[in-house]
Amino acid sequence: MLAGDGTVVSGCNVENASYGTSMCAERSALFAAVSRGIRAFEALAIAGPENVKITPCGACRQALAEFGDALVIVREEQDDVVLRDLLPDAFGAQTLERARL
Repeated sequence: MLAGDGTVVSGCNVENASYGTSMCAERSALFAAVSRGIRAFEALAIAGPENVKITPCGACRQALAEFGDALVIVREEQDDVVLRDLLPDAFGAQTLERARL
């Protein structure tokens, strides 16, 4: 992940036999950054096997969306997208504010 201040934070998949306790690389990087006090992000680069398009899972998309609309960079340049295109109308603080009205 590329933070707003230029810091680069990496993450990796941590697999577990109990799939629900596994951690994706995207959230691993996000949580590492947040634990350092970083809250603004410019981009997230995702790498995987050659010729396989990889995008963040739904849980990662939701977690990332709460920190803004970062550019998501995948292996093929033409497929780079902004996060809001991967998770339109994401649930977040603004949703809670609207619910209070």
